Amino acid sequence: MEEVAAFCGAEVAQKIKDLSLKLYERGAHLMRERGLILLDTKYEFGIDEKGDIHVIDEVNTPDSSRMCDVKEWEDKYPQIEKIMKEGSYRNVSELLKDHPHLKPA
Repeated sequence: MEEVAAFCGAEVAQKIKDLSLKLYERGAHLMRERGLILLDTKYEFGIDEKGDIHVIDEVNTPDSSRMCDVKEWEDKYPQIEKIMKEGSYRNVSELLKDHPHLKPA
């Protein structure tokens, strides 16, 4: 948030954050209805000469997001969580190198 606020001001940064969270919430809801989990995504915004904020790229698409089948997540995540709690890996990326079968499709 500090970087965004430094670039466009605190008020605009907060509006972008609020809009991002609303877009994510809506996308996560729609994905869940279709049996998917929206794991993460990115949004791109622009500000026109009047100061209005616009979404300037795709929203919650496979090109801008990672998603996973709910059943696959429910099967694999508990295994990942268990292994991570053992403390052998610094992060999930390291774990998945050793356990590629746990990486969501």
